[in-house]
Amino acid sequence: MDGMDLSPKEALQQNRDYFSSDYSHLSDAGHYYVYQNILRIVYREIHNQPYPLTPRIGSWGFQYDACVSWYESGSCPLVHSSNVYMDLFDPRGMKYALTTSSAYEEGWIMVHNPFDTEQNVVLSFMASGPPPSIYPKVEVVMDTDISTSGEMQSKVINPVSNYYPYKVHIVVSAKIGVIAAGGEARVIWKPIREKEIEGKQPFRIIALAVVGTHVEEGGVLGATADFTFL
Repeated sequence: MDGMDLSPKEALQQNRDYFSSDYSHLSDAGHYYVYQNILRIVYREIHNQPYPLTPRIGSWGFQYDACVSWYESGSCPLVHSSNVYMDLFDPRGMKYALTTSSAYEEGWIMVHNPFDTEQNVVLSFMASGPPPSIYPKVEVVMDTDISTSGEMQSKVINPVSNYYPYKVHIVVSAKIGVIAAGGEARVIWKPIREKEIEGKQPFRIIALAVVGTHVEEGGVLGATADFTFL
């Protein structure tokens, strides 16, 4: 990809073949370019410094983490309310989300902390932009009365992105609470009724992560994460 000494506009024009028509996603040529350069970096690092024969995948920092994502697989092992179902909301991209049949419905999903330390819980969901969002605002309540901590934690989430000047439909992640060591919690989302809620899409959840207390949010495979409005 060329254009290091060009203005952003000139660089985009010169390298337009690497982007799709919305200039938010890569084209086939762009994906291949990224693939080639990742390989180049990997080969360079393997040959330039000692590399372990049995490399291990690390966690996000100094504490443990566990993430369950059904965004690309459509398979979720977590227990959820009977009105929540797996929705193939993007048949072309084969993207899945847990959702309800109506934008007005509440839903819940269970999360478990398998570690012996207190952990943050991060929720990943779909958002759109520019405002107004196609999704309603929701109050997300993490009910830990069923665990040892016995707390109710609440956060209002607005599934909107203000970052892009053109229409986007992306994944956003946000910390929703803290879960005790070995604890369980019920994550409940409650749509907030507003005048413009008519025509909204139901809130869509695509992943849950139990991460260290130093982690506030995180991305999920398959889409660009946007934390600008948090």
